[in-house]
Amino acid sequence: MILKRYILREHFSPFLISLLVVTFVLLIDRVIDLLNLIIEKKLPMGIVLEVFSLSLPYNAGFVHPHGGFGGHILAFGRMSVDREIIAIKSSGVNIYAMLGPLLLAGLMLTATMVYFNHWFLPETNHKLKNLMLKIAYYKPMTIIQEREYNNLLDYTIWCAENDEETLKDVLIYDRSESPFPSHDPGRIRAHDPDERWQCPTHHPAKRRDATAK
Repeated sequence: MILKRYILREHFSPFLISLLVVTFVLLIDRVIDLLNLIIEKKLPMGIVLEVFSLSLPYNAGFVHPHGGFGGHILAFGRMSVDREIIAIKSSGVNIYAMLGPLLLAGLMLTATMVYFNHWFLPETNHKLKNLMLKIAYYKPMTIIQEREYNNLLDYTIWCAENDEETLKDVLIYDRSESPFPSHDPGRIRAHDPDERWQCPTHHPAKRRDATAK
């Protein structure tokens, strides 16, 4: 029984190390996206932490299998290098009979991940998708640079000044058609009462059409 507990305990640290390494690798891309959101959208830290926390469950479904596989390789590899497996076999003990607690721990982890992937993970993914849609409407004017031609879908937008609430001297060019209208400044109006999430609404004072030469 002591030998069984020893083998199980030897897997604990390598499993955690593999778990942290794989989690870090998978989260690098998400961290880069969050940094871009902080710089471009100037999101509050609370929203950034919420996005990060909701991204963790999505990666957990991939992390645990890789963590378990890496933990087994590291644990049994170290025991093999230190000749511990040879010593166990030389003492007449069946090495496979010592794997009972390790297999039981694997089954418990498998049952936990089945529940996690089928009930908990879809709910967090739904919340993350809704949050990312709200972020897309948060300060949308920040993606439009002053005195530059900004391509958005089939449109090219140019403005002389952008203070994140008002675009001045706006020129909108529809690349799918030859005419393009030039508008006066438009202003962002918040759809939600708390004004956290905003969608741009253009209110031109006058409009004049021009034809591309």
